[in-house]
This record gives sequence, structure tokens and C-alpha cells, in this order.
Amino acid sequence: MDALPLELQQRICSYLTIKDLKSLRLASKVWTAAACRDLLPRIFLFNHPDSCQEVQDIANHPYLKHSVTTLVIDTSCIHPDLKFDQWARNLANSSSTPRSEEVETVTSGSDARAERISHREKLRSDTLKLRKQWRSYCADQQASLKRLMLSSIALAFSECPRLRNLIVECNLERDYEISSSAGMLEKRKQFYHRVPFSNAESSNSKYQWSWESMHFDIWDIFKPVHNAGRSLNSLMLLDADLTCPLDWTPPNTPIFQTLKHLRQINSPTNFLTHIVASAPELESFGTFDRWNRRSYPSMPSLMSGPLLPNLRALSLNRMTKEEDLAQFLLRQSHTLQHLRIDQGYRGSFDWSRVVADVRGKLPNLRRVEFNNLSKGLLPYRWGMANYFSTVDILQGHKHKLESDPMELENGLWEDYEQMFFPVKIRA
Repeated sequence: MDALPLELQQRICSYLTIKDLKSLRLASKVWTAAACRDLLPRIFLFNHPDSCQEVQDIANHPYLKHSVTTLVIDTSCIHPDLKFDQWARNLANSSSTPRSEEVETVTSGSDARAERISHREKLRSDTLKLRKQWRSYCADQQASLKRLMLSSIALAFSECPRLRNLIVECNLERDYEISSSAGMLEKRKQFYHRVPFSNAESSNSKYQWSWESMHFDIWDIFKPVHNAGRSLNSLMLLDADLTCPLDWTPPNTPIFQTLKHLRQINSPTNFLTHIVASAPELESFGTFDRWNRRSYPSMPSLMSGPLLPNLRALSLNRMTKEEDLAQFLLRQSHTLQHLRIDQGYRGSFDWSRVVADVRGKLPNLRRVEFNNLSKGLLPYRWGMANYFSTVDILQGHKHKLESDPMELENGLWEDYEQMFFPVKIRA
């Protein structure tokens, strides 16, 4: 690797792991320009000045900008700042008992006790003031970084002509059933090498409390895409902590007109409904609903939307509602080929009615996967539960189900697809 030209070392090797790099032999600038189209398809953006600078360098590069097809934005936020180190050390060294040199010599024991009490009160007051100052500093830094991130997004979409895939995620709230992207974790190590990846790795770390998410207005993320006149090919909104007012009126935008693949975890329902209604070419949809402090059920976004004439693949994970699912599946029966339903919480719903309504009425299915679809409500003794299988829904089915590895669709990434369609990908 050291034998590579400096430009490739700085602009290519930093984005790829060793195993991803192939033997390179540069013959000319023409060869370099041609090779760059396949060397850097995915870039990552964090709330770190170096990350923003990295994205800007790529977007301004005469060759590399033509290779970028996917932008991954991480909205999680940490503050590994030297001032925070000093702040933490000050708190660690603070004591409720004053040092001897800080207490004036007094003759009366009661006066000394009053002095110690006064000093403790001063320490508490100073600590609260320091905490307030640090929070204010962090808020200012976060606002500055947010502006820097948004400007980097705008630059990427304005300068990278092949950029048509967007992933927005905040993997701080992931649970054990949703694994983080390998590419995202690898890039995080480069920018946050001094900070633990999770609280479990270092429960005593002074950085532990500083993990949080940056709150973005959802249109702030998509406005640069709109301004560039770009239509997305794939979109993933994964626990990104995006806000969308209930009275928000969507603008007339071409962003979703050619959208083919949509994945979501806890996205605002009204914005998700707008996406589905504005994406006539949508071919696959994957959703992961779960109960948390800001759970957004995704099924109403599908049910209230129009017929999706090109929908071929559907993945529903841990649904919070399923009342109208049968009607939706029947409405899409002419196009639906791949159906996956994973309830997650065993016994949380009775799927008997849904299965009875669609049995034998989905003639075009080629791939089917059911997990934990219980035959009745079973709040306990889950090991004794009965579950529906693919045979229960494929009564009189004419097509042989496929089980061979799938081709990865253009614009999708295997490390993210495993969250929604966990099947083998054909190499």
C-alpha cells in the first residue's frame, strides 16, 4: 500500500479496508479516472469536522466525485472535545471537603464548620454553573456542526452526479435484533478512535453520558436533494431521530418519483405517507416497527397510500398494527413476489384472520418467510405456541418457491439489507 501514489493513499485507502483493496498499478491519469468510478461508491458523514472535510474533499475531487453513488449520514452525536476533558477532570477532582489551604484559620470550631458548609455550597454552585456552561458550549458546537453537515450534504448532491442513494441513521438506539452496518462501524473507528462504541464496552468512561442524537428537521436533510433536482433510487431512514411537524405540507419535488427501494425504522408517519404516495415506481419496502419513546407505526403509511403498481418485495418486522394488512396484500397480489413477516414478539397478535383472508390469493409469490405468526394470543408459555408456516398461506400455489441466493439490487447494500431481507446475496 505504501507504494501507491500519495493521492490514492489519502483519497482512496482511507475509505476502504485492506481486504477491499486490490492490487493497483497506475499507468496514466486516464486509467485513474476510469478506476475511480468503482473505488469509492459509498461515503459516510458524521458530526465531526474531519468527516465533513472528507466529504467536501471527495465532492470537489475531479475524479472521485464521479464514483459516489451512496451517501450515509449518521445523526448520532458525541463531544470528544478537550474542554470536555478538562470539565470532567474538574468534576472528578472536586470534593465536598475543602482543602486546608482554602480554609481560613479560625479559632472557633463553629466558625470552621460554617466555613466548610459555605465552601461546599460554593463547590455545588460552581459545579452547576460549569455544567450549564458545558451544555451551552455543546449546544453551540452542535448547531455549528449541524450547519457544516447540511452544507456537506448540499455539496455532495450538487457535485456528485451519480449520487442517488441516501441512508440516514442513528445507531445509538439499536437493539439486539438490529445490527449496525459494518461499513458504518469501520468509519466510526477512524473518527472516534478515542471514544468507546457503546456504553457496554466501558461503563466507567467519562464519554458515556455524552452520546446523544442530533435532531434534524426532516426537510433539512432532503432540501439539498431537492435543490440539486435529484431523484433518489433508494432511501433508508433508520432511527434517524428526524422531526416532521404534523401540519407539514410537502413541497412539489421530484425526489421520490423514481424511488425503487424504501427502508425505514421509526420514521415520522406523515412523511412516510408522503413518500409512499409520491413513489409510483416503488419496487421494495422494508419496515421495522417497535415500541419506544417515539414509535411511529408504518403500516398506516402503506394502507392509506395508493396502489403501488411495481411493488415486488415487502418485509414487515415487529408490526405494531396489522388490522388492514390482509386488504393491502390482496390489493398488491398481482405484483407481490417476495413477502417476509417477522413478528418478533411471539404471541403478541393472533394472525388467524389475516392468514385466512389471504390463503391461496397471492398467486405470484416466489419467496415467503414467516416468523412467530401465532395462532392465537399467547401471553405466556411461548414454547407451547403454534405458529403459521408458509404452507398455511400457499394453498394451491402454482409456483415453486425460490431459495437460491438473490441478486443485490442496484443502490442497496448487503450490510443494511440483512436487517430487512436476511437472505444470502449472490456474489
